Amino acid sequence: MPQSSQHIHWFPIGLVLCLALVTWWLNDLARLPQIADNRGFTHDPDAIVDEFRVLSFDRTGQPQNQLSAKHMRHFMDDDTTELVEPRIEFYDPVRSARVRAQRAVIGSSGENIYLLNQVHVDQTMQDSQVQVTLDTEYLQVTPQAKLMTTDRPVVMRQGRSVVMAGGLYLDNRQRTLLLNGGVKGSYDTAQ
Repeated sequence: MPQSSQHIHWFPIGLVLCLALVTWWLNDLARLPQIADNRGFTHDPDAIVDEFRVLSFDRTGQPQNQLSAKHMRHFMDDDTTELVEPRIEFYDPVRSARVRAQRAVIGSSGENIYLLNQVHVDQTMQDSQVQVTLDTEYLQVTPQAKLMTTDRPVVMRQGRSVVMAGGLYLDNRQRTLLLNGGVKGSYDTAQ
């Protein structure tokens, strides 16, 4: 019998075997559960306050606005604050306003208050006893800039006059009100 002179090249076979072992090891590693210490970073409150109240002052020391709530919870993981039954009162010598809702969220910057569910605003002019009310389901309030905005349906009432709109932008500092989105209403001249 003649002998075959085939020579086996072990290097390529060893290289393929090593690659197969590394692939198997990486695949096995990818299946291991990730172990991370998430304690302290879950969405659990780190501060809870009942009958919460904060009063802000202007540069001259005069009260500017007051934010209060039945309950306040602060969350460390996203630095947000949730309020239950929030109330905001704006102290203005010409035009005072009171805002209430079922709940609110304050972002990490603290600039904006997002009021949610049955938002109601009462605004009274000093020289008039006629009160303007506003009802919506969402209202963003920026107290320092004296802004109120919403992109949701809103109903405004003054006496027996009613205006409905798809959204509003109210700037108390500039004394401007912009309504948008299918504005309609009725005006009663006997006020």
